[in-house]
Amino acid sequence: MHIYLIHLSIYLRYIYATLTHHASSERASKPSFNMHAQIHIFERAQNLAWH
Repeated sequence: MHIYLIHLSIYLRYIYATLTHHASSERASKPSFNMHAQIHIFERAQNLAWH
């Protein structure tokens, strides 16, 4: 479980950096989109953890 949390935090950091870079390049901040994407990624990571 501890290792899973470490991997999840690194994965979320990478995704967050990608999202913020994407938003800054388009010069449009979409917090609702970022929140939705993070929730979707977290659910996907949980599904991967079950396998």
